[in-house]
Amino acid sequence: MCALILLAAGTATALVERDRIIDSIDNSMSQQLRDFPTPRATLVDPGTGEVLTTPDEIFAVALRDHAPEQGEVFFAFVNGQLRQQSAGTEAASLGRDPAFVEAAQSLLGEGGPATGTAKTATGEVRVVVHPISGGDENSYAWVGVRDIADVSGHVYDAALAFALVGLVGLLLFAAAGWPLVGRLLRTLGSVGGHASGLPLTFAPLTLQRQVLGDAGHELRTPITIMRGHLELLDTGDRSEVAAARSLVLDELDRMGRLVDDLSTLATADRPDFLRVAPVNVGLLVKDIAEKARSLGTRNWLVESSEDVTVTADSQRLTQAMLQLADNAVRHTTESDTIALGTSIDQVTRSVHLWVRDTGTGVAAADSERIFRRFERAGEGTRGKGSGSGLGLAIVAAIAKAHGGRVVLYSTPGVGATFTVVIPLANETGIRDDARTEGGGSRASHVRAVSPVRAVR
Repeated sequence: MCALILLAAGTATALVERDRIIDSIDNSMSQQLRDFPTPRATLVDPGTGEVLTTPDEIFAVALRDHAPEQGEVFFAFVNGQLRQQSAGTEAASLGRDPAFVEAAQSLLGEGGPATGTAKTATGEVRVVVHPISGGDENSYAWVGVRDIADVSGHVYDAALAFALVGLVGLLLFAAAGWPLVGRLLRTLGSVGGHASGLPLTFAPLTLQRQVLGDAGHELRTPITIMRGHLELLDTGDRSEVAAARSLVLDELDRMGRLVDDLSTLATADRPDFLRVAPVNVGLLVKDIAEKARSLGTRNWLVESSEDVTVTADSQRLTQAMLQLADNAVRHTTESDTIALGTSIDQVTRSVHLWVRDTGTGVAAADSERIFRRFERAGEGTRGKGSGSGLGLAIVAAIAKAHGGRVVLYSTPGVGATFTVVIPLANETGIRDDARTEGGGSRASHVRAVSPVRAVR
């Protein structure tokens, strides 16, 4: 399957390169044809010194003096009929080829400069037509032809090279990442044993199958989309090739984001997941709000920015808050409000960082489920968004690593407030297994409450 994806991406890229080469060929031949004389020109034959007076004489001398490059042939057409051609057997064979003559006459019928492709007996050629004025009732045109069979060969070679290089890179990545995968599966086994209640002998296999099954399901969709579009691709339609390339790249980006999200969740229990330092949460939320504005046109607000410093990982908190902001954007419209803020709860000695929106809200039945991997809200509340279903799971993992939790306040149709709660006394609040290797898993730090009320 990976080989198929790499080959598909290589083919799309090579087809775009083929179009670029053909554009270059068209431009080169058009420039040469513009340098050819018109039937009204006054020319002297450099060989005999005679003044050329008829179109046929001008055509003959021009075709003699403009020697074509390898793979090129030039023709003169009068009133849609081939009148003269370059010297050589290649020109002679093309001049007698009905497929070429028909293609040239079709392009001549467009009444202006035109380009096209013809499949002749000798191979695929590119045809460029350049009409000229003769000053009489006749119609004249120079026609250039370029063999493009070698271009198709380059496309095949480029696609094959791309696929081979990608496969080699994939094998090297797999070889380098195998120890990490083994360590990850051992960690998942430990977590599975505590979370599922199964004996440790059986829990790793069960959890591994669940995670791999979920990931496989999510990756299958973009693979199917790319394969379907590439199977139906008309390689002769430049606009369709460009659209397919854009779609393939977009789906590969989406797969890349999914892999990044899975990596984040896989490392959430590692001791180096957090890099803690003193963080002013008031300044942090203002900085996050500025970054969040680029996610979509909404009424963005900073409701409160409490000037307090805690020991935390500013990058992970930023990641969590931007995930919540992106989630809010996907479930609101341009007329809605998205507010960010911070506050201190002196009773519980904790700091709250929240993202509030006036969107569709979250149904009570979905309030716990949406924090699980690959889960999305059901129809009728926040809808099925375009995300990977991992965003809120990542937020919960980051809050848990700080010794905190995520709190959801929501009423369907009114809005939702997601709050990350972390202890002020983070020297003891940051979980033990974020500091030392092999710590056990704890219960999920997620709490859902309804109806909506502001967190202050």
